Amino acid sequence: MKKRTLLFPIIFLALFPVLSFSTKAVLETNHMYLLAVKETAEETTGVIADLFLRITPGNGRVYIETFPLTKYDTQISTRFARDIACDFIDFDCSKYDFFYTIKADSAIIGGPSAGAAIAILTISSLLEIPIKESVAITGTINSGGIIGPVSGLIEKIDAAAEKNLTTVLIPQGTGKTSLAKLEIDLTEYGKEKNITVKEVFDINEAFALFTGTKLKEKKEFSIDPNYKKTMSYLAQLLCNRSKSLLDQISKLEPQTKSLKKAKKKAVELYEKGIKAKQDRLFYSAASYCFGSNVKSRFVLLSLKKDVNLTKLEEEIEKFDNSLNKTAIKTITDLESYMVVKERLFEARKTLDELSAIELQDEDFFYDAAYVTERIYSAATWHQFFGKPGMEFIFKEGALKEGCLKRLGEAEERYQYAKLFLGEELTSTKEELDQAYSDLDNGEYTLCMFRATKAKAEADVVINMIGVHKEQLDSLLKSKLSIIQRVIAEQQEKGIFPILGYSYYEYASSLKEEEPFLAALYLEYALELSNLDIYFPSAKQPETEPEKKEKPLTEAQKKVIYIHIIIFFCGFAAGIIVLTLFTRIKTKTKKEKMSIKPTRASRRSPRRKKR
Repeated sequence: MKKRTLLFPIIFLALFPVLSFSTKAVLETNHMYLLAVKETAEETTGVIADLFLRITPGNGRVYIETFPLTKYDTQISTRFARDIACDFIDFDCSKYDFFYTIKADSAIIGGPSAGAAIAILTISSLLEIPIKESVAITGTINSGGIIGPVSGLIEKIDAAAEKNLTTVLIPQGTGKTSLAKLEIDLTEYGKEKNITVKEVFDINEAFALFTGTKLKEKKEFSIDPNYKKTMSYLAQLLCNRSKSLLDQISKLEPQTKSLKKAKKKAVELYEKGIKAKQDRLFYSAASYCFGSNVKSRFVLLSLKKDVNLTKLEEEIEKFDNSLNKTAIKTITDLESYMVVKERLFEARKTLDELSAIELQDEDFFYDAAYVTERIYSAATWHQFFGKPGMEFIFKEGALKEGCLKRLGEAEERYQYAKLFLGEELTSTKEELDQAYSDLDNGEYTLCMFRATKAKAEADVVINMIGVHKEQLDSLLKSKLSIIQRVIAEQQEKGIFPILGYSYYEYASSLKEEEPFLAALYLEYALELSNLDIYFPSAKQPETEPEKKEKPLTEAQKKVIYIHIIIFFCGFAAGIIVLTLFTRIKTKTKKEKMSIKPTRASRRSPRRKKR
């Protein structure tokens, strides 16, 4: 029993350093400098704020305090930055609460410009990798860990120089700016202030400059066989329909200029679709053939004057009722539901507008053609339901929460884009308004989809400001590379983002002829490739093949090595302490035994008789 008891000091001394080290991140408050700007009536100036983070055991909540107070959108951007950081390093943050504090000497402009800094500090704290406090970063944080442009770069570099910082990291593509109609190279401007100014594209690049540790290597994905099979079938259906419609209109002779143009365009789009199908770009093929179908159907309806609005309405209602009964279990199901629901909504909205028109002119027949083909397109996308994949919990509460989070992010980026442009973004505002309407109507999945698209549209506007045409190709290549990595990481989780990949593929086919449109679809691809961060995962089905464990990052290996070293140091210390304790105890015992009692001391004391 005594021997067993003596083991406790060894175990405690061995484990105590490890336990202390493991809880370091949740006991300490981590810090970095934050670049910000303040506005007065006369001018805008740069300021240095302090960003603090403390992580404690909890339930995944995010708390933020600002001194002085900043705008509400700072809270939204902080929460999103935390989510992106946790997802980037694949860390389960649902077991911790995050307390962020921003302190500045004066009121600073709120918004998402601190997103990159918050993400960097969060990752540093979670991985227990210290950052260089002489380095600062400014930029928004976007899906995939991409760092987006912000304003006030000159003022922020000035503030960094006053604080004696050595390096300022700015978003890629923002190295040149205009001041009083003069173009300023920020790298050269920084040198004059003894500041190294570097452009960075994503968290990976920025984190390496802050810590010397690279988090991720380049990854490539493989196209999911189920996706390839289903999308090729979908493309085949749409392109076969194109061929049939073209055969019908080839026998007709349209008289008006618009009908002749539509007939010609239908042929061109069909040929593009066939070429894309041969190149195994199945989503692109489906998109081109859908466009061809609308043009051909327009010619047919205009010449035959045959439109049955009641029949179209019945088709939509029947399909929609069936869709609402479809179970959503995987991200593929969720994305399929989004696409089908949106197509049905567009068809219904256009049909409602048609029903109010008395004059059946060419615009009427074009819209009727669009409704007809949109319904058919929705039916083809329904093929993606029920495919295998990682399952999530898509209860109404989770869907509503996902909708609200995406709305908050989209609203924040929309307001930020307006600040950049100084004007309204009409199409983005309409998308946002419709998302709010979906929220009110309980259409939470559709709300998420629209809010995601609105956020992407606002982001692409922000990202394109100040980008010259010669820089666009480099920007698109960098973004394509990031999306490849994001999709590869999703595959490692057992998810293949069908919309993310589809838009990625379509952007790839557009980037030579229509680079700005390609940029928009790349934003869609990014935003629709991380929907899993909004939902709790369900238990994996027993029939699902066992997935290989992901290789550890260098940072994770480093932490494990340190834990092992500390454990053995603690273990050795425990043995040394125990040995010393045993020797002292033995020596004391021997000393006691060596002192023999005298005869007098062994006698019992007697009382003296009186």
